[in-house]
Amino acid sequence: MVAANPIQPAAGPTGYAQLVAEPLKPASSPAATKRALEKFRPCTADPGGVAAIVGAYHSTPFDILGIHPHAVDGKPAIVIRTFQPQALAVSVVRGDQLYPMHRVHHDGFFEAIIHNQSDRFLYRLAITLPGSDGGRQQTYEIEDPYCYPPVLTDFDLHRF
Repeated sequence: MVAANPIQPAAGPTGYAQLVAEPLKPASSPAATKRALEKFRPCTADPGGVAAIVGAYHSTPFDILGIHPHAVDGKPAIVIRTFQPQALAVSVVRGDQLYPMHRVHHDGFFEAIIHNQSDRFLYRLAITLPGSDGGRQQTYEIEDPYCYPPVLTDFDLHRF
């Protein structure tokens, strides 16, 4: 499923897709912006875990953030979660496909569910920030460190 998005990938000199951002339409008023942010979707993660990530006291963020297997109506899916408190919008970038993430916590916790997918894959995040002093919004692309599995085993952690 490819979602319509104002971000268009273009090949960059590094071999990674670089994003060319079109500005998103600004809300008509601060009240409209607040109403838009209040329309959250339910999160697939434990609410206590999300609160711990947002509050910066979660002891094992790999348990919540990044890519995880999930099931939707008994069918395989993948869920990707990120905490981007500065972002207006976030999308998962996988090759030339963009999957918009949904804000599930008002402090900037985002989630995307990718249906009919059961295998982990590498992805990047496209993050849209507000423009400074009312200027044009900016979108940039980053690696998500949580897309990689943890490198320490349970035995390594035990030895610590």
